[in-house]
Amino acid sequence: MDGFSDSDFLRGLSDGMSVVRRWVQRNEIVAEYSDDERECAMQFGSDSADLLVRIVLDKDTDASLSVFVHPDFEVPDERRGVVLETCNLLNVAMLLGNVEFDPDERRVRYRYLLAYPSGQLDAELFEGVFDGCLDSANRSVKALIGVATGRLTPNEALASLSDSE
Repeated sequence: MDGFSDSDFLRGLSDGMSVVRRWVQRNEIVAEYSDDERECAMQFGSDSADLLVRIVLDKDTDASLSVFVHPDFEVPDERRGVVLETCNLLNVAMLLGNVEFDPDERRVRYRYLLAYPSGQLDAELFEGVFDGCLDSANRSVKALIGVATGRLTPNEALASLSDSE
């Protein structure tokens, strides 16, 4: 894991990745950073699947942050249609982010985009958004796995989101 350097500290809140790095270190999370310092990848376990979480900051303006959550499960071929239907139902009900089904990879993913004034990502905003994203991703992934395995119908998956709020 890369350390947090003095030069990162001196850039302060003007650099979104400094905010991310401080959060990662404070929470003692193992993370990998891209060479260009605009992407951070972490692994989280949940009760439904292991999650690869990627945080990507806009390379040019430092004015947007994307959170991608890739759960470690594949959608069986015979369940593709019902999983896609469930993604659509969940997206209508979700308050934060959206879920997508990639038919080529046979996987679902959660995605959220936060736009903020250039160079003005602060710790409080990041933590609130990130915690909300993880919660939303966990609940939607659990529902989608239920549909992908045949344990839930799309409507039951949608109801499960309401039950867990």
